[in-house]
Amino acid sequence: MWSLVHNALLLLSPSIPSNHLLPAGEPSHLQPSQRYHDTFLTDGGSWHTALEKAQNVVVKMTLEEKVNLTTAVTGPCQANSGGVPRLGIPGLCFNDGPTGPRYTDFITQWPSAFTVAASFDRDLVEARAVRIGKEFRGKGINVELGPVTGGPLGRSPYAGRNWEAFTPDPYLSSTLSFLTVRGMQSSGLITCAKHYILYEQEPVCDGPLDNEGGRTGCRDVSSEVDDKTMRELYLPSFAETVRAGTGAIMCSYNKINGTAACESDDALNRILKDELGFKGLILTPWYASKQNGDYPKVNYQKYDLSDRVDVNGKVFRNEHVDNRGDNHLFARKVAAESTVLLKNSGVLPLKGVRRIGVFGSDADYPPTLSGCGPDLFCMVESKRRYWNGTVTIGGGSGAAYADYIAAPIEAISWRARQERIRVDQVLHDDSAHYGAMSWVAYQSEVCIVFVSLFLVEGWDREHLRLDKEGEELIKHVEKHCSGEVVVVLHAGGQLIVEDWIDLPKIGAVLFAGYPGQETGNAIVDILWGDVNPSAKGKGSYPKAFFGERLAIDYKWYDQHNITPRFEFGHGLSYTTFEMSSLNIEEKWIEDPDTIQKTNEAYDGHHGLYDILYVARVNVTNTGKVLGAEVAQLYMTYPSSEKDQPPKHLRGYSKVYLYPGQTGVVEFHLRKKDLSVWDVKRQKWVIPTGKFIFRAGNSSANTSLDLEAELRIDSVH
Repeated sequence: MWSLVHNALLLLSPSIPSNHLLPAGEPSHLQPSQRYHDTFLTDGGSWHTALEKAQNVVVKMTLEEKVNLTTAVTGPCQANSGGVPRLGIPGLCFNDGPTGPRYTDFITQWPSAFTVAASFDRDLVEARAVRIGKEFRGKGINVELGPVTGGPLGRSPYAGRNWEAFTPDPYLSSTLSFLTVRGMQSSGLITCAKHYILYEQEPVCDGPLDNEGGRTGCRDVSSEVDDKTMRELYLPSFAETVRAGTGAIMCSYNKINGTAACESDDALNRILKDELGFKGLILTPWYASKQNGDYPKVNYQKYDLSDRVDVNGKVFRNEHVDNRGDNHLFARKVAAESTVLLKNSGVLPLKGVRRIGVFGSDADYPPTLSGCGPDLFCMVESKRRYWNGTVTIGGGSGAAYADYIAAPIEAISWRARQERIRVDQVLHDDSAHYGAMSWVAYQSEVCIVFVSLFLVEGWDREHLRLDKEGEELIKHVEKHCSGEVVVVLHAGGQLIVEDWIDLPKIGAVLFAGYPGQETGNAIVDILWGDVNPSAKGKGSYPKAFFGERLAIDYKWYDQHNITPRFEFGHGLSYTTFEMSSLNIEEKWIEDPDTIQKTNEAYDGHHGLYDILYVARVNVTNTGKVLGAEVAQLYMTYPSSEKDQPPKHLRGYSKVYLYPGQTGVVEFHLRKKDLSVWDVKRQKWVIPTGKFIFRAGNSSANTSLDLEAELRIDSVH
């Protein structure tokens, strides 16, 4: 199991009224962020007060009570901490996972973080987090083992858990991490941001499979990384979770430069506790606790939980409590807004079509709502794992069961009946059914092919291709279809599409990620144009050398002058947009968002998270229908910064516009957004010289007309 890493834990804080921890579903006139600031995690005296109370209580505990409080016990939740009934301290209920409460019923299976990040929509991401947090609290859960805010960040496309995290871009990941923690904790839930840190690869296993499909001979990988790469690329998302006030952080399975992450004095004490100022509790993952190494410092927590879990740890989750409300409708919206239109000849949205063919098992219902195993670890043959039916989520601790799945074939058939359209289908993948596919495709004006890639914790990918020979399915349908082919991809990571995407009948490609239980309804919203797509694409132990340093994902392509098929931020719409008039003005705004301040060192008199400049660009809808565009701002450091990739995302904003309407998008540039980590001085500094900013709708789609220069010659 796991343990609280050598932390004493204070659960009661009488100075905080219990009505500030709103029960799930209770209305409030305050927005989540406002309510959060006004209650228990401001940077005032509340943490200090909690520490004093904890110290006063701990001295009254026996050794046995201290051990009971900081060690996991078997309970009705996925894990429970022991309480101290004599002193009125209850046990805690801990539960996975980031896409909804795991191992329970009457909950919503939400789109994954990897999927929702494609929306580039801050409001949507925070609203999703608020609703997920309320579902956890309504089940009596105190601590959510999530969200995944940077472990993995997504350094390698082969990593099996990338679908649990947001994006490899540290700016996008860190801003979404902040919003997610703030939104989830607004309900009184304690988030446990994970996995800290550099967990970018699953263990290396060279032993045979066991009788249950597991692996043997596994060894944790050591992430070999330099200080600058650590601070500028992998740490920012965790810094933002601390700023958002996360109550807990989970360390990771891997080693860091040879030392187990959960034993690293440097990572846990010097960086997390001292530099970031984290005052919450640290958890070890399942089976990651080691028996040696330096112990981290003791810290405490401060939430009023007496109205949620009694001293025996009894929780409401086993009483089939249903507090979903209208979350299914919002989950459908999130899934649709997070679907990326990669290619479109004009076949979408569907209009004037009378015969549709649907192909592939990914359009069908799964045989059971739990997939094909108790942990959504679905296995076939000896090494491959995959989901049966339409893929709505990945497997492992980041997954949640759905109470229903709106399969694509169900949603398409229902919509087609309303529009008097004939739908035929062959919901198989193997070549044994190619004859039937040929006939159905020949009769279809539009052929919709559903293909997938199922990713699961513990199993990194062997290749970047689809499951079940999905490429062959696409090519076969394309060869026989009378009209154009629409390909729908359900995947939690990058894919190679080169051998089929340019075939003459491939009219449209939709990347739907892992959309959760509302998958079919969401894809219908896109196919028929009810929603205009606006999402954007994103030794004795084994060692992984992070030799690429800061240049991962689109930054690696930029640095090596390689043009990818679909660049970072790419995504089409059913309308068109133009941008104009990029400008930047100096405008100091004192840190407007921080809930818990960090102790990060920096040059100058303005705070590290103060806004120093505001950039603006005009966006105009030049098409014929309502739609949304994601304006993106990319920054190039002064030429003196030789080790920096060519460009970095430093702002994004989604704006909804009617035909002919123009909107002004603002990007706030904080001091940290302009800074680099000075390894020698061990602090953040803004390099002097000329910064170049470019605006556009992807990392590659910028123009000279949308460039602005900013010269900084003095310390701010």
